[in-house]
Amino acid sequence: MQDVHGLSLITTLVNLRLNGKSDSIGTGFFYKNEKDFIFLVTNYHVISGIKPTDKTTKAVHGDEIVIQLRNKDGKVYSERIPLFVGDSHNWLEHPTDEEADIVLIPLLPKVLENADFAYVSNKTAINNLLLYPSSPVVMIGYPYGYRDTKNNLPIWKTGSLASEPEYDFDGKKLIVVDISAFPGMSGSPAFYVSHSGYSTKSGDIYMRGGMNVHFLGVYASMQMLNSDLFLEQVQNQSNFKVSHSESLQLGHVWKAQLLEEIADSFDPDTYLNHFMRKVIRPEVQPSFLPKFENTRW
Repeated sequence: MQDVHGLSLITTLVNLRLNGKSDSIGTGFFYKNEKDFIFLVTNYHVISGIKPTDKTTKAVHGDEIVIQLRNKDGKVYSERIPLFVGDSHNWLEHPTDEEADIVLIPLLPKVLENADFAYVSNKTAINNLLLYPSSPVVMIGYPYGYRDTKNNLPIWKTGSLASEPEYDFDGKKLIVVDISAFPGMSGSPAFYVSHSGYSTKSGDIYMRGGMNVHFLGVYASMQMLNSDLFLEQVQNQSNFKVSHSESLQLGHVWKAQLLEEIADSFDPDTYLNHFMRKVIRPEVQPSFLPKFENTRW
C-alpha cells in the first residue's frame, strides 16, 4: 500500500467467536522471530475472554478467532484461525510466567500469502537506547473497533512512559504508560517513537530525521480505581451504596522480552503435540479442523 507507514500494516482486528457468533474484539499484530516464523501476537484474554489467572477455574469464551487482512490492492478479507486443534490448544504461552498476558499463534504461510502486511521483530529496536519516564510512546490498535474501515488501517494513540522502564513494575515484567486506551486496544503493540533523534545509555546523542522506532511490548490493560460511593436520596433520607470504577489512564505493557522468549520456545515439529496447559474448553467445539499435519512452517 503506497504512502502508508509500515507500522500501520503490522496490526489486525481480532474477533473472538464461539460457534460462529462474535464474543469480543481486540488487537493483534504480526511478529517474525530469528528463524523466520511469523506469529500473530495478542493477549491471552483477547483469545480466551478470561484472565491468565482464571485459566484453571473458568472456560474460555470462544473456539476460534477471525482476523482481518488486506490484500495487495488494499481490499479487506478475513481468515479464521481455530483455537483448538485435536487435543491441543492453538497458541503458545510463556513457558514460566503464568501471569504474562501474551500469546503467540504460529501462522501457516498460506494465511498471509495474499496479504499486504508488515511485522515486528527483535530488530525493531534501537541498541542501547536510553528510556526514562515521560519518553514518548505510541500504541496502534482498534479502540472499540474504531478504524479506517475503507482502507482497513488502525488508529495510532500517543502517550508517554509513566514508570522506570529498566525496572519490572510491581515485580512483574511490565512497563506503565500514561495514555488513554479503550476496549478493543488490548493486544496493541507499544513503541517508543522519536522524530528528532535519541540518546543512548553510553551518553551518545543521535540526531536523525524521520521516525526512530523501538518496540516496547504488548499492551494489555488499564489500571482502574475501584471504590464505593454513598449517595443520599433526598426524598427519604436513605443512603445507597454504589460501586464506582474509574480509569487512571495508566496502561500496562508486557515487556518485549517475554514475547521473544515465547517465540524462542516454538518448535514446528512438536507444536501439535505440545503440552496442554491448564485450560478449560468451551462446550461447543469448532466445526472444522485445519490440516496442520505434514505442513511446512
